[in-house]
Amino acid sequence: MPPNSVLALLFGVLMLHNVTPGPTMIEDHPNVFWGVIASMYIGNALLLLFNLPAIGAFVQILRIPAGLMFPFVVVIAFCGVYSANNQLFDVFVAAVFGIIGFLLKKYRFDMTPVILGFILGPVIENGFRRTMVMSDGSMGIFFERPGTIIMMVIIVAIGGAMAYMSHRRKNSVITEAAKESADAS
Repeated sequence: MPPNSVLALLFGVLMLHNVTPGPTMIEDHPNVFWGVIASMYIGNALLLLFNLPAIGAFVQILRIPAGLMFPFVVVIAFCGVYSANNQLFDVFVAAVFGIIGFLLKKYRFDMTPVILGFILGPVIENGFRRTMVMSDGSMGIFFERPGTIIMMVIIVAIGGAMAYMSHRRKNSVITEAAKESADAS
């Protein structure tokens, strides 16, 4: 399990290229491993070579207010999305997911579960499909053995405990805010 969203994304890219990340990756796929290491050295050298002369321009770009910069960034992003397949539908999908991403960031959702869901979703889906074929579509297979029953109980208990703690935390914040407003008046 990757510990953060950056490694989850990296693991996902490796898995897309049929490279299983883990301790045997260097032995099984040395060309991929050493290629990544070499690309980091080459990339850093090229960044240093090209970015040092452009430092002045970057400083000037930083002086542009975000309110003026935002529309240009959005237009360039939408042009890139449209140019991939020349379909307006892709632009609408990008806009919808951009809004969803903005809302997730605004309300401080952790992006790690989302990225892990994208990476592990197909694996879980294939396992679930195989299980349903084995059981002729019966969900009872998940409750036939003691091990699976224990896992289901643990999952429900953890989910319930997290929901309870979240509810208590919200109530304590509301109570503290009410006390502070009462003390202020």
